[in-house]
Amino acid sequence: MSTPNNLIETILDHHSGTLYRAALILGREARGAERLLRLLMTELVRADPANPPSEPDLLRLLFTVAQTQPPPRHTHPPRSRTDQPTLHQSLLHLPSEQRYALALYLLFGYDLAHLATILNMDAAASRATLFSAMRNLAPSAMLSLTEQNSSETCQEVRIALVDPGGRLRHTPAIRGHLATCAECRSFDQTWGALSQTIEAALRTILRERDMPARLEAQLISLGAPRQRPQIPIIFAVPPLIILVIIASLVLPGMNREPVTVINRNTREDVDVAALIETALANHARIPATSSTIWYSRYETLWYFNDATYAPIRAELWLDRSNPARHRLQISHTSGGAPYEFQIANGIDQLAYAVDPLYRPSLYANLAEHDNAESPSLINQIADPSDQARALAQRLSYGIWNIPRFYLQQAQQAADLRLLGRQRDSTHSVYILSFRGFSPIGYPSQTPGRASEPITILLSLDTESGQLRSATELSSTSDTTQSSRVTWRIIEERSFNTSEEAGSPFNLVLAWNGRGSFPAASDNPRADPAMLLFSRRDLRNPSTLLNLRWQIYLPSPLPTGSERALLIWPSSTAMPQAIIYLGQDRHIIIHFDAPLTLNPDETITTDYANIQLQASRPRRYQINLNPTLYTHPPMALDVYGFSYPEVIAILNSFQPLDPTYLLEHKKFFVE
Repeated sequence: MSTPNNLIETILDHHSGTLYRAALILGREARGAERLLRLLMTELVRADPANPPSEPDLLRLLFTVAQTQPPPRHTHPPRSRTDQPTLHQSLLHLPSEQRYALALYLLFGYDLAHLATILNMDAAASRATLFSAMRNLAPSAMLSLTEQNSSETCQEVRIALVDPGGRLRHTPAIRGHLATCAECRSFDQTWGALSQTIEAALRTILRERDMPARLEAQLISLGAPRQRPQIPIIFAVPPLIILVIIASLVLPGMNREPVTVINRNTREDVDVAALIETALANHARIPATSSTIWYSRYETLWYFNDATYAPIRAELWLDRSNPARHRLQISHTSGGAPYEFQIANGIDQLAYAVDPLYRPSLYANLAEHDNAESPSLINQIADPSDQARALAQRLSYGIWNIPRFYLQQAQQAADLRLLGRQRDSTHSVYILSFRGFSPIGYPSQTPGRASEPITILLSLDTESGQLRSATELSSTSDTTQSSRVTWRIIEERSFNTSEEAGSPFNLVLAWNGRGSFPAASDNPRADPAMLLFSRRDLRNPSTLLNLRWQIYLPSPLPTGSERALLIWPSSTAMPQAIIYLGQDRHIIIHFDAPLTLNPDETITTDYANIQLQASRPRRYQINLNPTLYTHPPMALDVYGFSYPEVIAILNSFQPLDPTYLLEHKKFFVE
């Protein structure tokens, strides 16, 4: 059992940022937050748990401590001078349980099930608390959440819409209801807009609010057997304060270690271009100093749709002795079943799983499982070369490609600067700065969404060149600057044997999600990037000429696309999809009912009326409604392309004919 002193140090090492910001939400100001944290640590020392509590347990205990305290003498913070209360003031006037529910949901990424646990409420009460908080703040944000219902199912649909943990948003039943219910569509749109507005306000309130070193020392001393004299530590302050600002940038729920500025000599002889090249080469690779098995853990963010996001834990296991053997998975930082999971034994077996919540990020509305609550599970006989290709594809797409997205932008940035060096935990890092776009934001250069670049800070290990963290700085319309850490390395370890590492490549031991994998089958996959499709589902593009419809497709091949797939199972009369694939980008064209959109823009071309809706991360949903009845309607899911690229693609569509096939057939996988 650890000593109380070690217990508090361990807790603060991992959760100081989250706990301090949570205490600020409950206490409304620094004095109240410090009082709550002292009470929390005193309670933990008294309870003396065998192991440090998890983050949800700490947040629950903090809330319990806050609820047992008498209200302060001054129950209301100072009012704004304006007659209309600002959103900031309205937030601070909410009851503490409503403020806390908003922070847990919007900042810390907890779903409704975790919300109920942390608030010590049943599911209905915690949900009502969150809804009440949102409704109370809506007028200050100049919004209104509708309470009108068109049927008895509306309330159940709205619960599914706001709860990312429910994984119901993308089910046919929910989508079908939204297509017919104007009230629920209005609720969904307003909830998304209100969530973004309140989240921005909370980040503004909590920006640059790290736990003070003085308070951290006081809390640690609560676990000490006797008081020890405090030795002041004096740091040299550089001429420019930008590195001090960098040191204070944190994202709630993604606490980072304190940093010490050690040098800001911009004349240091550093080849920045070579540094970035090294970082690209080293991303998700086994370090030269590693033993046989290498494990790494990262934290990042992901938007499953425009209104639902979560803090993500990404984990990777690699085997130096067998490059095909690997395991990767992404899950919520608080734990639970993986959103995506891939494991290969390096010999003859590859298993893959994707959760319904993450599946649309890869497959749009395709490959829907019979049970929308269950993950799709694939267990495939595959040789080592196929396993290695599957690993390469996963690491170059979506969540796994976030570091590469930043580094490739930095390579092209005209304003790339080396700000200096600092010590981040146990590593010395270079800090680079440039203007670019977020990998988890709206598609770059989208009018009114992501039209202007933001400042991005990268920290690269001075010895290995590895990217250790990425931070985004952005300014709101009132010039308030906010920041968030969008990627960082949490842990790296090496092991001599698989047994020492906990047998990470054993499928039975590794899988902790719902359902069980079937026995491995000899049914080759359509593509390493599209493992849910069988190669039997592929067809030669010339079969499209047999349709009674005139098909339009882009020409030339969309920018950055490397290959195309025609998915057309033998059981269907129409193709299921035409898919264009490239590194961290796809275009999925399916011939189906139009998507339910709130278009940002409508375009008319010679062949179609087109609706575009931008969403995060870097995604467009598009309806193409042909002007001629001989052309079928098409719905597009476009990921990874900028706005100018998408407009160029839409303007490039041409009728599919023998000449088109002659030019493009070589790109189609068969």
